[in-house]
Amino acid sequence: MYLEGIKLMIIGMSTVAVFILVMIFLIQLVARLTRQSAIQELEIIDQERKERALAAAKKRAKPVSDGPPVEVISAAIAAFKADQS
Repeated sequence: MYLEGIKLMIIGMSTVAVFILVMIFLIQLVARLTRQSAIQELEIIDQERKERALAAAKKRAKPVSDGPPVEVISAAIAAFKADQS
């Protein structure tokens, strides 16, 4: 009876080991087959990240106001107040 249990244990463990080895082989095969597309995707992601960083830098470099300078507005207000008094 113990011998049959040991045989069953060896068969079960061997089956699991073979299954795991086949699974590892298939995962490595898929990794090799998709390596080129993964590299291309990483390059695209890196390029998009650089473009976003460039756009953010341009946005920060852009002046806050495209209107007239503050000095012109304050001079106009002072002239208006001088005319009112």
